[in-house]
Amino acid sequence: MKRYTQNPTNRGQRKDLLGRALLRKRKGDFLVEGTIALFVLVSLMLVMLQGSLTIVKPRAQTIGHNMADAYLSYELAYANRVDFDSISDSGEWPEYPLYQETQVNLGTLPNSGIVLTGDVRRTRSAYDWTPTGTGAISFTDLGIQVWKLQSHLVYTVNGDTFVKSRIVIRSQ
Repeated sequence: MKRYTQNPTNRGQRKDLLGRALLRKRKGDFLVEGTIALFVLVSLMLVMLQGSLTIVKPRAQTIGHNMADAYLSYELAYANRVDFDSISDSGEWPEYPLYQETQVNLGTLPNSGIVLTGDVRRTRSAYDWTPTGTGAISFTDLGIQVWKLQSHLVYTVNGDTFVKSRIVIRSQ
């Protein structure tokens, strides 16, 4: 069985089993085809990488917001459990417009290992609610001392700065 036959009228032209003419390859064609294929594959890889990074960035922000909310839950619990007598004479909750600023560690972002930190700013102010109407009695008339404790958390995720706050009203 012959793999190819030679045409006596056109010497040097090769044919396959079905009689189609085979094209001769020039030197260097494989190198050009390989380079084009490599370029196409690298381009496709870069597009897929960019798509995966587009998916990861919002995920990091969501995780950062969840870590900030978790820390503010701690701040809320701390503001509720601190002894009432120590609020007015404590340096932890200075009276507004003064505030105490502390840098805190919110956690570590998964997969990237980036430590998320923020600044907690605590302040307090006297809270006096005076109801409207005739014969209304305010808190000060009753001898009730009321403080509004505020905790503000300032943190940055992926270059964007966010502020979250919690307010606790304490009375005695």
